Amino acid sequence: MQNNEPNIEKDIPVFPLPSIVFFPWTLLPLRIFEERYVRMVEGALASDRLIGMANFKEGWEKKYFQNPDIIKSICVGKIVKHERLVDGKFNILLSGLSRAEILSENFERPYRTGRVRIIEELVEPADLPSATKLAKGVVSLWEKSATVKKLEEVELPDLENLDESALACLSHRVGNALHIEMRKKIELRDKSSVRRRLEWEYAALSEVAQILKNGPRPDSFYGFSLS
Repeated sequence: MQNNEPNIEKDIPVFPLPSIVFFPWTLLPLRIFEERYVRMVEGALASDRLIGMANFKEGWEKKYFQNPDIIKSICVGKIVKHERLVDGKFNILLSGLSRAEILSENFERPYRTGRVRIIEELVEPADLPSATKLAKGVVSLWEKSATVKKLEEVELPDLENLDESALACLSHRVGNALHIEMRKKIELRDKSSVRRRLEWEYAALSEVAQILKNGPRPDSFYGFSLS
Protein backbone atom coordinates (compact mmCIF):
# COMPACT_ATOMS: atom_id res chain seq x y z
CA MET A 1 0.00 0.00 0.00
CA GLN A 2 3.01 2.29 -0.13
CA ASN A 3 2.76 5.39 -2.26
CA ASN A 4 5.48 5.25 -4.91
CA GLU A 5 4.30 8.15 -7.08
CA PRO A 6 4.60 11.42 -5.13
CA ASN A 7 3.40 14.63 -6.81
CA ILE A 8 1.91 12.71 -9.74
CA GLU A 9 -1.38 14.07 -11.10
CA LYS A 10 -4.16 11.63 -12.04
CA ASP A 11 -7.78 11.70 -13.19
CA ILE A 12 -9.82 9.35 -10.99
CA PRO A 13 -13.40 8.75 -9.83
CA VAL A 14 -14.24 10.54 -6.58
CA PHE A 15 -16.61 8.94 -4.06
CA PRO A 16 -17.67 11.29 -1.25
CA LEU A 17 -19.12 9.98 2.01
CA PRO A 18 -20.57 11.87 4.98
CA SER A 19 -18.70 10.26 7.88
CA ILE A 20 -16.08 7.66 6.88
CA VAL A 21 -12.53 9.05 6.80
CA PHE A 22 -10.24 6.79 4.75
CA PHE A 23 -6.53 6.51 5.61
CA PRO A 24 -3.57 5.22 3.60
CA TRP A 25 -2.27 1.81 4.69
CA THR A 26 -5.77 0.72 5.76
CA LEU A 27 -8.56 -1.36 4.21
CA LEU A 28 -12.12 -0.18 3.62
CA PRO A 29 -14.99 -2.56 2.74
CA LEU A 30 -17.92 -0.92 0.94
CA ARG A 31 -21.33 -1.98 -0.37
CA ILE A 32 -22.05 -0.06 -3.58
CA PHE A 33 -25.76 0.19 -4.36
CA GLU A 34 -26.53 3.60 -5.94
CA GLU A 35 -26.66 3.31 -9.72
CA ARG A 36 -24.20 6.15 -10.32
CA TYR A 37 -21.64 4.56 -8.00
CA VAL A 38 -22.19 1.12 -9.52
CA ARG A 39 -21.20 2.78 -12.81
CA MET A 40 -18.21 4.31 -11.01
CA VAL A 41 -16.99 0.89 -9.84
CA GLU A 42 -17.48 -0.57 -13.32
CA GLY A 43 -15.34 2.24 -14.74
CA ALA A 44 -12.65 1.81 -12.11
CA LEU A 45 -12.48 -1.96 -12.68
CA ALA A 46 -12.07 -1.35 -16.42
CA SER A 47 -9.20 1.06 -15.75
CA ASP A 48 -6.60 1.26 -12.95
CA ARG A 49 -9.03 0.34 -10.12
CA LEU A 50 -8.40 3.64 -8.32
CA ILE A 51 -11.08 5.58 -6.42
CA GLY A 52 -10.61 8.78 -4.43
CA MET A 53 -12.49 8.66 -1.12
CA ALA A 54 -13.66 12.14 -0.13
CA ASN A 55 -15.84 13.75 2.54
CA PHE A 56 -18.72 16.18 2.16
CA LYS A 57 -18.57 19.69 3.55
CA GLU A 58 -21.23 20.70 6.05
CA GLY A 59 -24.72 21.16 4.65
CA TRP A 60 -24.45 18.34 2.12
CA GLU A 61 -27.77 16.72 3.10
CA LYS A 62 -30.00 19.11 1.13
CA LYS A 63 -27.87 18.81 -2.01
CA TYR A 64 -26.95 15.14 -1.99
CA PHE A 65 -28.19 14.45 -5.53
CA GLN A 66 -26.78 17.74 -6.89
CA ASN A 67 -23.08 17.02 -6.16
CA PRO A 68 -22.60 19.01 -2.94
CA ASP A 69 -19.24 20.57 -2.10
CA ILE A 70 -16.53 18.26 -0.79
CA ILE A 71 -13.33 18.67 1.20
CA LYS A 72 -10.43 18.78 -1.25
CA SER A 73 -8.10 16.53 0.73
CA ILE A 74 -8.81 12.85 0.02
CA CYS A 75 -7.33 9.36 0.22
CA VAL A 76 -6.80 7.38 -2.96
CA GLY A 77 -7.61 3.68 -2.71
CA LYS A 78 -7.30 0.73 -5.05
CA ILE A 79 -9.95 -1.97 -5.44
CA VAL A 80 -8.19 -5.16 -4.34
CA LYS A 81 -11.31 -7.34 -4.12
CA HIS A 82 -14.76 -7.08 -5.64
CA GLU A 83 -17.94 -9.10 -5.85
CA ARG A 84 -20.78 -8.42 -8.29
CA LEU A 85 -24.06 -9.32 -6.63
CA VAL A 86 -27.06 -10.84 -8.39
CA ASP A 87 -28.94 -7.51 -8.21
CA GLY A 88 -26.08 -5.70 -9.94
CA LYS A 89 -24.69 -4.07 -6.81
CA PHE A 90 -21.07 -4.48 -5.67
CA ASN A 91 -19.13 -5.41 -2.58
CA ILE A 92 -15.63 -3.96 -2.88
CA LEU A 93 -12.52 -3.76 -0.71
CA LEU A 94 -10.32 -0.68 -1.04
CA SER A 95 -6.66 -0.60 -0.03
CA GLY A 96 -5.53 2.91 0.95
CA LEU A 97 -2.58 4.03 -1.18
CA SER A 98 -1.91 7.71 -0.53
CA ARG A 99 -3.25 11.09 0.45
CA ALA A 100 -4.14 13.42 -2.40
CA GLU A 101 -5.49 16.88 -3.17
CA ILE A 102 -8.31 17.52 -5.63
CA LEU A 103 -7.20 20.12 -8.15
CA SER A 104 -10.38 20.21 -10.23
CA GLU A 105 -13.69 18.35 -10.53
CA ASN A 106 -15.67 17.07 -13.50
CA PHE A 107 -19.38 16.21 -13.54
CA GLU A 108 -19.82 15.00 -17.12
CA ARG A 109 -20.35 11.39 -16.01
CA PRO A 110 -23.09 10.15 -13.69
CA TYR A 111 -20.52 10.22 -10.90
CA ARG A 112 -17.96 12.83 -9.90
CA THR A 113 -14.37 12.60 -11.17
CA GLY A 114 -11.40 14.73 -10.27
CA ARG A 115 -7.90 15.71 -11.24
CA VAL A 116 -5.86 14.91 -8.14
CA ARG A 117 -2.28 15.41 -7.01
CA ILE A 118 -0.75 12.57 -5.03
CA ILE A 119 0.87 13.78 -1.79
CA GLU A 120 4.11 12.24 -0.61
CA GLU A 121 4.43 11.04 2.99
CA LEU A 122 7.28 13.03 4.49
CA VAL A 123 9.83 11.74 6.98
CA GLU A 124 12.77 14.12 6.75
CA PRO A 125 16.14 12.47 7.49
CA ALA A 126 16.60 14.80 10.45
CA ASP A 127 13.18 13.71 11.81
CA LEU A 128 13.84 9.98 11.61
CA PRO A 129 15.29 9.49 15.14
CA SER A 130 12.57 11.57 16.82
CA ALA A 131 9.82 10.00 14.69
CA THR A 132 11.07 6.53 15.59
CA LYS A 133 11.08 7.38 19.29
CA LEU A 134 7.58 8.85 19.00
CA ALA A 135 6.33 5.76 17.17
CA LYS A 136 7.54 3.45 19.92
CA GLY A 137 5.88 5.69 22.49
CA VAL A 138 2.62 5.69 20.53
CA VAL A 139 2.64 1.88 20.35
CA SER A 140 3.32 1.60 24.09
CA LEU A 141 0.42 3.91 24.90
CA TRP A 142 -1.82 2.19 22.36
CA GLU A 143 -1.16 -1.19 24.00
CA LYS A 144 -2.02 0.27 27.40
CA SER A 145 -5.18 2.06 26.25
CA ALA A 146 -6.88 0.05 23.52
CA THR A 147 -9.26 -2.79 24.21
CA VAL A 148 -8.39 -6.39 23.36
CA LYS A 149 -10.71 -6.15 20.36
CA LYS A 150 -8.87 -3.11 19.00
CA LEU A 151 -5.48 -4.69 19.60
CA GLU A 152 -6.57 -7.69 17.56
CA GLU A 153 -8.08 -5.60 14.74
CA VAL A 154 -5.23 -3.13 14.18
CA GLU A 155 -2.05 -4.63 12.72
CA LEU A 156 0.98 -2.44 13.41
CA PRO A 157 4.41 -2.78 11.79
CA ASP A 158 7.42 -4.37 13.48
CA LEU A 159 9.04 -1.86 15.87
CA GLU A 160 12.46 -3.33 15.10
CA ASN A 161 12.25 -2.27 11.46
CA LEU A 162 10.83 1.24 11.50
CA ASP A 163 11.88 2.76 8.19
CA GLU A 164 10.04 5.68 6.57
CA SER A 165 7.27 3.49 5.15
CA ALA A 166 6.71 1.65 8.43
CA LEU A 167 6.48 4.94 10.33
CA ALA A 168 3.89 6.26 7.88
CA CYS A 169 1.96 2.99 8.09
CA LEU A 170 1.93 3.04 11.89
CA SER A 171 0.80 6.65 12.10
CA HIS A 172 -2.08 6.10 9.67
CA ARG A 173 -3.31 2.83 11.18
CA VAL A 174 -3.38 4.25 14.70
CA GLY A 175 -5.09 7.41 13.43
CA ASN A 176 -7.68 5.37 11.58
CA ALA A 177 -8.45 3.33 14.71
CA LEU A 178 -9.17 6.36 16.90
CA HIS A 179 -12.86 7.23 17.09
CA ILE A 180 -12.70 11.01 16.98
CA GLU A 181 -14.86 13.70 15.41
CA MET A 182 -14.65 13.63 11.60
CA ARG A 183 -13.07 17.06 11.16
CA LYS A 184 -10.30 16.22 13.64
CA LYS A 185 -9.77 12.86 11.97
CA ILE A 186 -9.29 14.50 8.57
CA GLU A 187 -6.87 16.99 10.12
CA LEU A 188 -4.91 14.12 11.67
CA ARG A 189 -4.71 12.19 8.41
CA ASP A 190 -3.62 15.33 6.55
CA LYS A 191 -0.77 16.35 8.86
CA SER A 192 2.10 17.66 6.74
CA SER A 193 4.58 15.09 8.04
CA VAL A 194 4.61 11.69 9.71
CA ARG A 195 6.34 13.17 12.76
CA ARG A 196 3.53 15.72 13.26
CA ARG A 197 0.91 12.96 13.02
CA LEU A 198 2.78 10.83 15.57
CA GLU A 199 3.14 13.85 17.92
CA TRP A 200 -0.64 14.37 17.88
CA GLU A 201 -1.31 10.69 18.51
CA TYR A 202 1.24 10.53 21.33
CA ALA A 203 -0.34 13.54 23.09
CA ALA A 204 -3.87 12.21 22.63
CA LEU A 205 -3.05 8.69 23.80
CA SER A 206 -1.09 10.05 26.78
CA GLU A 207 -4.26 11.80 27.91
CA VAL A 208 -6.32 8.66 27.35
CA ALA A 209 -3.82 6.53 29.32
CA GLN A 210 -3.91 8.98 32.23
CA ILE A 211 -7.71 8.90 32.34
CA LEU A 212 -7.69 5.10 32.36
CA LYS A 213 -5.05 5.05 35.08
CA ASN A 214 -7.23 7.18 37.36
CA GLY A 215 -10.38 5.09 37.18
CA PRO A 216 -12.47 2.45 35.37
CA ARG A 217 -12.73 2.60 31.60
CA PRO A 218 -15.62 4.86 30.53
CA ASP A 219 -17.45 4.18 27.28
CA SER A 220 -16.08 7.37 25.75
CA PHE A 221 -14.14 10.42 26.86
CA TYR A 222 -12.74 13.56 25.26
CA GLY A 223 -14.13 12.42 21.94
CA PHE A 224 -12.41 9.03 22.10
CA SER A 225 -13.90 5.60 22.10
CA LEU A 226 -11.36 2.78 21.88
CA SER A 227 -13.86 -0.05 22.27
